[in-house]
Amino acid sequence: SPLVVPGLKGRAYVMALDPAFTGDRFAAVLGHREADGRVIVDRVTSWRGTKADPVRIDATLDEIAALAIAYGDARVLIDQYAAEPIRQGLTRRGLSVTAAPWTTDSKVSALAALRRALYWE
Repeated sequence: SPLVVPGLKGRAYVMALDPAFTGDRFAAVLGHREADGRVIVDRVTSWRGTKADPVRIDATLDEIAALAIAYGDARVLIDQYAAEPIRQGLTRRGLSVTAAPWTTDSKVSALAALRRALYWE
């Protein structure tokens, strides 16, 4: 089990998941927004599966739940890939899960937000 450093009290954490099971990594990014507007990435973690040994979903969801709980019951965002089984599994573990499908418009908006954050002074 990975080292989990608890989040700070009074912060609203959000975790975004990018699920994958055999070829890519199943990734999780957890962060928060500071009072001055800066977005802080607190944690990036991933799990890697292969065709012969896919990501083990229950163990992975257990780790995601432990991480979200350690960070003040972080809200979890998922995209459309395998959304329903992941949502159900995380909801059973007591988490708040929001599905936010990636569309052309949402990708453009996310990239614009990332660019603004990278060039923020």
